This record gives sequence, structure tokens and C-alpha cells, in this order.
Amino acid sequence: MDLVWICVIVGLIGAVVVAFFVRYVLRQDAGSAKIRETSAAIQEGAMAFIGRKY
Repeated sequence: MDLVWICVIVGLIGAVVVAFFVRYVLRQDAGSAKIRETSAAIQEGAMAFIGRKY
């Protein structure tokens, strides 16, 4: 089998695995209200840091 085809097949398998994990993670419960509040504060702080840094 040609090396190019092996790379293409492995890449497609990797994309399917990534899609599976993304779907799995996004279906998980976001947690309690306190956890979501803390998560929002962390995200806001991270975005402020990135905005100032770059």
C-alpha cells in the first residue's frame, strides 16, 4: 500500500476519533450553578489576559 494512502486513512481515523471525543465532552453535564459561575469568571479572566497580551 502506498504511503500516501496510509497517511490519508490514518488521518481520517484520527478525525473520526476526535469527532467522537468532542461529541462526548459536549454532551456532559455542565455542573452546578456555582461551578458554571466559577467557569464563567475564569473564562472572562482568560479572555482579558489574552486581549491585553496580544
